[in-house]
Amino acid sequence: MKLYARGAIDDKGPIMAALYAAKLLKDSNVKLSKKVRIIFGTNEESGTEDIDYYLKKEKAPKYCFTPDAYFPIVTSEKGIFTFELVQKLENNLCGYKHRLYTKRWQIKSNIVPDYCECKIIHDGNSKLLQVFKDEGLKEKYRIDLESHENHIIIISRGKASHGSTPEAGENAIANMILYLNEILDFQDSFTMFLKDFSQLIGKDYSGSKLGINFWDEESGNLTLNLGIINGNSSEIRMRFNIRYPVTVSSDSIVNNINEKIKDTNLTFHMGNHNPPLHFPKEHKMIKALKKSYEDIVGEEAELLSTGGGTYAKLMPNTVAFGALFKGSEDLAHKANEFIEISLLEKCIKIYAKAIYELAK
Repeated sequence: MKLYARGAIDDKGPIMAALYAAKLLKDSNVKLSKKVRIIFGTNEESGTEDIDYYLKKEKAPKYCFTPDAYFPIVTSEKGIFTFELVQKLENNLCGYKHRLYTKRWQIKSNIVPDYCECKIIHDGNSKLLQVFKDEGLKEKYRIDLESHENHIIIISRGKASHGSTPEAGENAIANMILYLNEILDFQDSFTMFLKDFSQLIGKDYSGSKLGINFWDEESGNLTLNLGIINGNSSEIRMRFNIRYPVTVSSDSIVNNINEKIKDTNLTFHMGNHNPPLHFPKEHKMIKALKKSYEDIVGEEAELLSTGGGTYAKLMPNTVAFGALFKGSEDLAHKANEFIEISLLEKCIKIYAKAIYELAK
């Protein structure tokens, strides 16, 4: 049996598993030497205000786990930061106005966008209209066109995915810009932007074109996701989300980006930043969680790394622990999200055992 719901695996299902685990221990009259508390985070996807407020009012826990990732144990979380690349425009589209944007609900940079739209207002210029007739390029970049009396709506489509795994998606913004770069053969500040984007970013989610394709053994490769674009006749503004390896300095990433864009009209603007996290395997909390998983599941608890951001980065002494089991499909932030009831029950047992090991 499966439970289908938004948040079934990320993170409403795991929240219920933690609550039932605590109730299981309470009903069993288990004696614990430490206070157990469940803390509900409320704005993980859009900031850190909830944890900032909590830590002003309460002490950080001595040991803590967040059920917001994978089993067995995530001991390394990549650093995360957002940034914008902005370009001012002049004399774009030979005087024709345009607007370039993602869907209104696409307000997060940590999701690979599956839709992008560009509106070009024209005066019936036949030369401009003619360039949009190439069916091969429309198919290549998944483009649909809507032709109106005084404007064209260009729609590009992709495949949504979590920003930490951009390789699992297809970026509709990249499709749009690469398409426009191929069909528009005149030169102005807008087409120069299209060219710079194609050379420096394109569909590259490793950051190699920007010189930031870092890697380490502890946490793997850097990932780059372009999640939001907004543009009009005077400015293009793009927001990116980067997940970088735990041994890499964020300054080196920023410096490399600025070096790559120095000969363009793009400017760099830093956004939010969460530094990387790493727990050694000898840590007392890691040993306790490892024992809990192995006792319930009956197999060795592998230590993992992730590019996803969890509350472990925000709350001291915290590690991500479940709730996605090895071999299960990761449907976080995707359509038809579900969790198997049998696995939800197993989560409850693992979390009850973990609470006991940490608080006995």
